[in-house]
Amino acid sequence: MVAVAALRRADLATGADHSALIARWVDRARARADPGTGLLPHETDPVTGRRVSGARGSSQSLIQRFWPLLDPAGAPTSYRRFRSVFVTRRFGVVGVREYPAGVAGGGDVDSGPLLAGLSMSATAVAIGAARSNGDVAVAVSLTHEADVFGVPVRWWGTRRHLLGAVPIADAFLAWARATPYPPPGSATGTSAAGCDAAGAAGRSRPVRRPCRPARRSALSPQPVHLAYPAHPTGVLKKVS
Repeated sequence: MVAVAALRRADLATGADHSALIARWVDRARARADPGTGLLPHETDPVTGRRVSGARGSSQSLIQRFWPLLDPAGAPTSYRRFRSVFVTRRFGVVGVREYPAGVAGGGDVDSGPLLAGLSMSATAVAIGAARSNGDVAVAVSLTHEADVFGVPVRWWGTRRHLLGAVPIADAFLAWARATPYPPPGSATGTSAAGCDAAGAAGRSRPVRRPCRPARRSALSPQPVHLAYPAHPTGVLKKVS
């Protein structure tokens, strides 16, 4: 999926046209969707294309980051499903579960260690997924949490998380936080932007609240617009 997204990005940069190939790949990927969630599976057989495992949070966070680039029309539906199945709130914190509710499983090299079923790597990458799909509420909540729980430190003019002990964590966070929001008025993210990602305090089931204007973030007592611009374009300008 990342390779196909890179091909699409190369087309935009060079003027080449692989749209037919990309469209065929997207159609085939959709045909192999996990029937339980409607999302792409975590693993398929490289020869037959048969599903080996269902959708998981660690791969979905990455998929949702790139899906608006590959399938702009279908991305809002895909992101809503991801948000409903995997984005949840536990112990007052918004995070991404590794497995859908009712599915048992442990952590591995993809998810990293699981904390109450939440994958820290999936949660970090989901910042990029939320931004790519215009979901300001989730992006801001997860960014605040990374700043609070990521134990950031200043070291020789740089800012490192987890006391600088896990460089890959800094790489993922920098990449995710640099993800641009979609342009105002685009179809991507219109159904998710401004939705209340956090839900009621302590709620552990998936968030399904309707869209509403931006409200207080999960961790900050201040309105979101005081810490981060509430408008996607404003956030993009600040990051760039």
